[in-house]
Amino acid sequence: SHHHHHHHHEMVKVKVFYYEETLCPDCAKFGAGSMNEAVENLSDYMDLYVVAYGNERYNESTGTYTCQHGEEECYMNLIEACLDLYAGDDYRRYYPFFKCADDIVANVYPHIKGISAYIMKKCASTLPS
Repeated sequence: SHHHHHHHHEMVKVKVFYYEETLCPDCAKFGAGSMNEAVENLSDYMDLYVVAYGNERYNESTGTYTCQHGEEECYMNLIEACLDLYAGDDYRRYYPFFKCADDIVANVYPHIKGISAYIMKKCASTLPS
């Protein structure tokens, strides 16, 4: 338990918004590398909000979404957005899954057919309970 003394001010955390595409190889390298280091070392100082959206486009006439890296990316964007909600926006609970997914994307890109199922299987153990 933390003891707060009167002369200590509650630290205001920096809000960090990270907009990414789930199947973008550069995002994946950044997410599994620098961003993951920040998560591991700076969680006392920042509140991270990962927005998995990337270049998603909504087509009003067909009512469908298209993603820059195809259907698999739309699916992963959905998974990550749901995970975010499920974890109550607490990135410390969902980031391990994001890192696991990013490692896979960085390693297999551009061979992304079937990748979402592979990610779900490989990274299931990192999901918040």
